[in-house]
Amino acid sequence: MYIDSKSTNAPEAPQKLGGAQVILATAPSSKAVCELIDGLGSNGELMVVGATFDPIEVTPILLIMGSRTIQGWSTGASMR
Repeated sequence: MYIDSKSTNAPEAPQKLGGAQVILATAPSSKAVCELIDGLGSNGELMVVGATFDPIEVTPILLIMGSRTIQGWSTGASMR
């Protein structure tokens, strides 16, 4: 499922289907990434590939109670 966070409530869409097992966060926005955590189901994983220098802020209870994880992944080098 593709979710455009500018046109819909990003965490609500996957929760309607029981919560996402994996969310691939491509937006280079820490704020947008933080909002996606609520869309994860139990044991869900948020994979962050959109780079930014701003911190990702999340309360530990959101991770612990849902057994959720956040992971970063480098998808390659930028082209000049």
